[in-house]
Amino acid sequence: MHARIKEMMKQFVDAPQASLPFKVSELVKRRWRAGSDDVPIVQLELLDDNRR
Repeated sequence: MHARIKEMMKQFVDAPQASLPFKVSELVKRRWRAGSDDVPIVQLELLDDNRR
């Protein structure tokens, strides 16, 4: 599941979607930031579920 989420987020970073009103950028391997100075900034982090 983690790999699938990381791949989806990579697509948002590499090829911004026209339907998204903000840019998504990768901060570190499992943390992303969406937004800009003009709109609220949201930080997303993929946490470990300890089931590996």
